[in-house]
Amino acid sequence: MRNKITVVSLFLLFLIMSTGVLAVNNRIVIPNKVKVREVDVKLGDIASISGDSTFQNKVKNIILGQAPLPGYQRIIYRDEVIYALRALKINLTQVNLNIPYQFTVVSDYKELSINSLIDLGKDYIYNSLPYNQEEIKVDVINPPQDLMVPYGDLKLEIGEFYQGNLVGTTTIPIEIVIEDEVYRRVYIQYKVGVLQKVFVAKGPIQKDQLISGDLFEVEERLINTLNHQFIDINTDLNGKRMKIPLDMGRPLLKSMVEMPPLVERWKEITIIARVGGVEVTTTGKSLQQGHLGDTIKVQNINSRETIKARVIAKDTVEVLIN
Repeated sequence: MRNKITVVSLFLLFLIMSTGVLAVNNRIVIPNKVKVREVDVKLGDIASISGDSTFQNKVKNIILGQAPLPGYQRIIYRDEVIYALRALKINLTQVNLNIPYQFTVVSDYKELSINSLIDLGKDYIYNSLPYNQEEIKVDVINPPQDLMVPYGDLKLEIGEFYQGNLVGTTTIPIEIVIEDEVYRRVYIQYKVGVLQKVFVAKGPIQKDQLISGDLFEVEERLINTLNHQFIDINTDLNGKRMKIPLDMGRPLLKSMVEMPPLVERWKEITIIARVGGVEVTTTGKSLQQGHLGDTIKVQNINSRETIKARVIAKDTVEVLIN
């Protein structure tokens, strides 16, 4: 009987010892200093995890926070790891934890050439403007230095911004996306110009001077703003006059020229009135200037009456009869 008790006791002791051995098979070891390559600090990347496959697969993807930026380090405490394990309902009595009170995390970053970001912005500008690429000149203003970014699946994308007018000085946000998450947004400033053929004054031109194509030559100029509307080089300039003076070598803008009015203010004019089949002509004085088709105020010199009339020809108006 005593022998049977002894055998049973030894068997139970063996089971207890076996259970203890199985328990310590689940093991997590973290050194005092670890290095990560991804944006997040995953337990599986910093620890040596052993044990059954179910246990390993369950704990390896535990995230202990974000990795530090280049040149910085992060301290993680042992209790943070224990808290994360408990959150997954891991039985800690069956896990051998070889983790220091605190450990240091540093990031292993790779260099990203700023040129790749600059080129993406340039391609966006080329594709957005209604000109051939050969007609567009793009310079970068104060380009940033090369960047250090975490390892992982990396993509570069144009961020959201108000596009407006890209010609001139424009800032484009470039997003660095790692593992489908925006890691960083870099703003790059460009100076954009467009080559256009424009009229350029051969010599000084005075205000109110009548112009023609002979006063200008066609040159290709780099235009860095679309606020100024240049006259198309196929425009017939004959008969137009300058609203302002223009210096030699300066380009001609639409806002600088006008068609001279057919009727000048305070000038003597011919007033025509048509009633039925009868046409009456008299002399008058213009109180306003007017182009063809404009309605202006004129004065009948004989009667001193002020009336409205429509400009129909040079120094000639027709009375508007209701």
